[in-house]
Amino acid sequence: MLGSLDTAPLAELASPTIRNPRTLSDVKETKHDEARDSGGRVARLIVRVRRRSYRTSSGQRHHENDKAAIEALEQSYNEAFNSKNVNAIMACYAPGKGLFVFDAVPPREYPSWDAYKRDWEGLFAAYQGPVSNTIAEQSITVVGPVAYGHNIQTAHFTAKDGSHTTAVVRATDVYRKIKGKWLIVQEHVSFPVDLATGKADLLSKP
Repeated sequence: MLGSLDTAPLAELASPTIRNPRTLSDVKETKHDEARDSGGRVARLIVRVRRRSYRTSSGQRHHENDKAAIEALEQSYNEAFNSKNVNAIMACYAPGKGLFVFDAVPPREYPSWDAYKRDWEGLFAAYQGPVSNTIAEQSITVVGPVAYGHNIQTAHFTAKDGSHTTAVVRATDVYRKIKGKWLIVQEHVSFPVDLATGKADLLSKP
């Protein structure tokens, strides 16, 4: 019975390498390709991570530069205030109808650059003596080409007769980057008010 069996299939099963001598080589090549593909994926991932890190770092630098530019704008404003230079003060604000202001004094609103300039001219005409202003608790947040901030300003005014007035106001500003330059586009200046008496707290006590 055994003698009559076809032993060829048994021989093939016993010696698979003889039937397909390239099998081992193919396996090695496949593994090599898989390793190469895996290495490529890792390399691409590294590139993406580096690009993302660069964009984050670059964005952070732009953010810091913009914040520094706005801080410099506020410093320029304050220096102009202390020198009673209305033109230099108004250089910190957006021109024309691009500016809107709620000031602490009447009228209720100043809807343009020209209107707000007249407000400043009236202030210095009323207080012809020395003035001084300081800015404290400055907070600035930059969001792309727009930013917002608030601060506390303490101003000392001297009238023509030598009398002195001190006012501590709360100022909130909206800034916009216009043609590469940061300018104030909206401003709100105010005092706290005692609703029972209707009187403003000119010293803005905390």
